[in-house]
Amino acid sequence: GLCYYLGIGVAEDNAKSFEYVRQAADLGNAHAQCAVGFFFGSGIGVAKKDAVKAMEWYLRAAHGGHAQA
Repeated sequence: GLCYYLGIGVAEDNAKSFEYVRQAADLGNAHAQCAVGFFFGSGIGVAKKDAVKAMEWYLRAAHGGHAQA
């Protein structure tokens, strides 16, 4: 997901980036959960910005041990 977000080795594609990061988040990766919160909070790679969903994902990340979340 990070490679698509930054365009490392592939063309930048925020929607694909979100898709891959979301898969990792769904599997319990706290860093990815925080990133999903960022995507929803900023509106990048998602259909629309959603502060409520962003907070839900930040909370999941925090409960998973992610310090920044």
